[in-house]
Amino acid sequence: MEEESNRPTAQQVAWVFRCLSAHLIEGGTFESLIRDRMGFVADDYDVLLSAGGMEISNALNEAKYSYEKTMKELEERSEQGTAPDSKRG
Repeated sequence: MEEESNRPTAQQVAWVFRCLSAHLIEGGTFESLIRDRMGFVADDYDVLLSAGGMEISNALNEAKYSYEKTMKELEERSEQGTAPDSKRG
């Protein structure tokens, strides 16, 4: 763990969490995350990329896609009467 003096403030981390949460809900590219949501410029790209930003962005997009796909499948099953909660006779 980094020394306490090098650690960002709770408010700074909360800002990052809000940006990541919006990215999860709305989706988007790594570039849109760092440029549009976080306000960084092209010169910051490599630093944020090497810190794992692309992997985080991709994981959030995959989670969003998986959730939406699961919800759509459950809705279709429910409409067809084959959802896990539907009564079988």
